[in-house]
Formats: sequence, structure tokens, C-alpha cells
Amino acid sequence: MTDAILSLLAAVLCYVAVIFLIDQQLVKPRPYKIVWAIGLFVYGVGTTAQFFATAGHWNQLEYRLWFLAGAILAAPYLGMGTYYLLGPRKWADRVMIFLGIFTVYATARMLTAPLQPQSLNGKAPWSLNGLSLDQWFQTASNADIVSGTHPLAPPDIIAVIIVLNTLGAGALVLGAAWSAWKFIKTHQNPTRLLSMILLMIGGLAPTMAGTMTKLGFSDAFFALTFVGALFLLAGYLVSIDVLSVLRIPFTNKVLVDRRMAMAGASEQAKQR
Repeated sequence: MTDAILSLLAAVLCYVAVIFLIDQQLVKPRPYKIVWAIGLFVYGVGTTAQFFATAGHWNQLEYRLWFLAGAILAAPYLGMGTYYLLGPRKWADRVMIFLGIFTVYATARMLTAPLQPQSLNGKAPWSLNGLSLDQWFQTASNADIVSGTHPLAPPDIIAVIIVLNTLGAGALVLGAAWSAWKFIKTHQNPTRLLSMILLMIGGLAPTMAGTMTKLGFSDAFFALTFVGALFLLAGYLVSIDVLSVLRIPFTNKVLVDRRMAMAGASEQAKQR
């Protein structure tokens, strides 16, 4: 049940982050908030499917949703949000069109293509040993399913994953590096630097989870999935780019106007 609990907690953290992002979009509309909300929502869909699967037994629908949301779509949308925040809007819009096309393609393929054993490392496809796929899902361990040692998705989907996850991870890492350079140069907006570091860790944690599982540390997958969601939520909450006004979501009850607080801190720093 530990795997299921960690998956449920990860899903809850993702949905909480989505609520904050949508609420802050109403306060101060920005495209990166919407794109990040999409990324967190699909992360939540993936961990929700993961929760139901690990609380009982995996089935084909849960596997498809888990693979599509978690393995394919989460990282590129998280990285795309970072690019919208830090990069030129014109180019971000163009990359978003590219991502949208891949999203439609991957969704159609992952939800309709037959799941069947695929080759691994150039070898012959692994065997179900006489079982139907549904029977295999009933008997396979969580580690067998999440580790990637028993691939079921079509080869073209794996190519999509490589492209999209590389772009997503690259945007997160470069976003953190760019924010660090800007802070060292100007000493302005320290929350952006901390936020980008937290988002980078949160976005890369699921990738690390898959690697650790392939190395034999299957328990790490679910823990790192939870850690990823936790760091992503923390990254959004500390950033004044996202949480400019701390309020009860979807109400006018403002608790702290962080823009005024930061302006006051900057003024005091100048007077010193």
C-alpha cells in the first residue's frame, strides 16, 4: 500500500498546484501559468492512474493513462511553461504549436494502439508466457510495469518520448541556469532563482525514478514520483512570478500582497 499512498499524495499535490496556478491566472494572466497548470494536471492524471493501479491491479486503461500523462506529456509541458516565462513569446508560441501536434499524435496513438510486448535493447520482444495481456497485468509486480523492462507501447511512441522529454528536461535545466546567471548579475528576483531550482528538481525526479527502477531500486520510483510533485508545488508557491498575491483561491480574500512586500524590501535595501 505504500506505493499507492505515495501515488495518491503526489496526485493531491499536483491538483493543489493546479488550483493555485489557475487562481493566480485570474489575478494576473500569463501564458506560463496556464501551460504549467496543464503540465501539473497531466502529472496528476498520471499519478491518479498510478494510485488506482497500485491500490489494486493494473489494467490496460490505467497503463495507457499513466504512460501518456506521466511518461509522455508531463515533462514537456512543465518545460514549456518555463520557456514561456523566460524565453521570447514569439518563439514560445511556435514551439507550443509543435508540442500541440505531438500531443495530439501521442494521445491518439497511446489511447488506441494495441498494447503488446515490444523488443528491448534490440532483442526479441519479451514474452507473456502464454498469458493474455490482462492476465499479465493481474500478476505482474509494480516494478515489472514501471521499470521499462517490459515495454508495451509502440516504438514510435518511444521516439516521441525521447524528443519531448529531452526538450522538457532541457528547458527546466536551462531555465534554472539562466535564472542563476541573471540573479548573480542583477541580484533581482531571488524567488525566481529558487523557484527554477525547485522546478528543475521536481521535473527531473520522475526521470530519475525510471532510471533508479531500471537499476533495481524499484521502491524509489514511487518515492521520487511523490518528491517530484512536492518540489513542483514548492517551486510554484515560492515564486512571485506565479504567486504574486497570496489569497484564498477563487475569492477576493487577500492574505498577503507579495508584490508590495517585495517592493518594500527592495526599497529598504536601497536605503542601506
